[in-house]
Amino acid sequence: MVVVLTGGMPGVQQTFAQSLGPNFDAQVHLLPEGKTSDFGVGTDIIAGHDLPERMQIFGSLGHVYVCIEGGPGVAKEAKQAFERGAKVLPIMSTGGASSGMFDFPQGALEKPDFVTDYQWSMMKAQGDPDATASAMTDVIFGIAGKQTEALESMEGQVSGVYWSL
Repeated sequence: MVVVLTGGMPGVQQTFAQSLGPNFDAQVHLLPEGKTSDFGVGTDIIAGHDLPERMQIFGSLGHVYVCIEGGPGVAKEAKQAFERGAKVLPIMSTGGASSGMFDFPQGALEKPDFVTDYQWSMMKAQGDPDATASAMTDVIFGIAGKQTEALESMEGQVSGVYWSL
C-alpha cells in the first residue's frame, strides 16, 4: 500500500493532493497543533506542537520523498530522510532546495541506481512537466514493486508493515 504524506502546506502539496482526488484514500497531511490543511481530501493528522516538531516527524516517516522546489525547511526534511536511508527524489528543474540550495543533501543530487538515465534527465529538465511527472510515476511504481516483492518473499514473517510516499 502506498500512503501519500504531505506537510499540509498550500501550493504544490495542495495541488498534488487535490489532483489525487477523494478516491485516493491513503492521503495523510501532517500538521502542527491547531492547523488544518483545508485541502478537502485526505486526512489531517496532528504531528507535533509546532512546525519544527512537525518537520522532524515528517522527515522520519517516509520511505520515498519527492521534493519539488522548496526552501530551507524542505532541505532540512530531505537531509534528515536521506541520512536515515530514505529515497529522496528531487525534481531539480524546479529550483530552490530541490536544485541543491539550503544545504540539501548532496548525495540526493546524484543519480541513484534504481533511476534510469531517462528518468534522471526528466528530473533535471525544464519545460515538460507531463514527461517529468510520468517519469517520476515510473520511478515510484518501480520502487513500490520492489518493496512488494520483498514483502511477499517474507510472507508470514512480517506484520504491520506499511509503505509511505
